[in-house]
Amino acid sequence: MTNKPPPRVLTAADRVRLEVPLMSADDNDVAAALAESRKSAPTHGVEFESVRAYCMFIGYPRSGHSIFGSMLDAHPDALIAHELNALKFVEAGCTLLELYDLVLRNSREFTQLGRRWGDYEYKVEGQWQGRYRNLQVIGDKKGGTSSYLIGSKPELLDQLLRLLPVPVRFVHVVRNPYDNIATIARKDTHDLKKAIGFYFSLCRINAGIIERMGADKVLTVRHEDLIAGPVTELRRLAGFLGLDPGDGWVSACAGIVAEKPHRSRDGIQWGPAALTAVERNIPAFDFLRGYEFAQS
Repeated sequence: MTNKPPPRVLTAADRVRLEVPLMSADDNDVAAALAESRKSAPTHGVEFESVRAYCMFIGYPRSGHSIFGSMLDAHPDALIAHELNALKFVEAGCTLLELYDLVLRNSREFTQLGRRWGDYEYKVEGQWQGRYRNLQVIGDKKGGTSSYLIGSKPELLDQLLRLLPVPVRFVHVVRNPYDNIATIARKDTHDLKKAIGFYFSLCRINAGIIERMGADKVLTVRHEDLIAGPVTELRRLAGFLGLDPGDGWVSACAGIVAEKPHRSRDGIQWGPAALTAVERNIPAFDFLRGYEFAQS
């Protein structure tokens, strides 16, 4: 008989500080959160009838998904969970209403905790984070892990598509690979070679998702483009999801965008072999074309 590890005792504030998902860090969390949603989901049926699209993030860890997710959650007609890891709940057999309820509770809880994640804050003042006006788009900001799960268990994407009665729109967030890999190496793998291999394995998975779903159902957004032109990128993102951008939402979200990209690549030591490995892999993926180590 295999003994399951005991549940970790972490407060919600601890989870935010340590970047531990609020509802789905491990199987114990999934079971507990799903049990709660099975109680509360039936009360939300009418609220969710207006949903007409599901937004799913794909991509890479440490790539800038969080700001995109929180800005979308600030839209009056959207609810985007933060680090819910929706595919784990789909795998556990959740119903449609339970999935939507999980998104709603996650969004509200993250908002109540101040929209802080690790060292960053993603609060958009005066907007609709954690609540909604006319719910049209719902989804989950869990990019890198979602891509990894789809690569490991392709049937999960099929399961999600069968569960949802509305179209799925994929948001693919990309950041300069050198910055992205450097942050993965520093915070996750603690090994640059492993980080490079992991990153490009996700690139192959995401390229496969784009090919399967069709380019019209996947929007690739570059972290650097958001910083250079937040109004343009926010309008493009809203248009892709069928949301009215609205000047108030756009201007409020643009106000939390950094003035320039953070060059994480400068914080680690790159040997010639590592630089060459990244440089040689970039041209294989259209969505990475143009990225270089030297660019600002």
